[in-house]
Amino acid sequence: MLLESASSVISSRKIFVGGLSPTTTEDSLKNYFEKFGEVQDAAIMFDRDDKSRGFGFCTFTESSSLDKVFRLAHDVDGKKVECKRAVPKEAIPKLTSSGKKEEKRASKILSNVPVAPKTTVTR
Repeated sequence: MLLESASSVISSRKIFVGGLSPTTTEDSLKNYFEKFGEVQDAAIMFDRDDKSRGFGFCTFTESSSLDKVFRLAHDVDGKKVECKRAVPKEAIPKLTSSGKKEEKRASKILSNVPVAPKTTVTR
């Protein structure tokens, strides 16, 4: 039996909400998404000056709530928002001081892949 990590279980119930109004609060975000299922947590990201970064996250108690969310377009506090399945931080490639690690790795791999010659079909 495979055991899932806590972060992968939570991410299967968590959505990213982008395009939030600067006036949206965590309470209004939670209240909006409660119509799709019980919201365990709602968070809005802020910069160092306590200004909204325009995105946040909602974690539902049931993963089935995400299916309901993704069926519709959403308008939170008078602003259309974009909802996506949240991706755990550990699943995102880390940046190195000399550029993106994954891009370098992909470039190195692709440089060794033979490319089929371009062919044209004449009739």
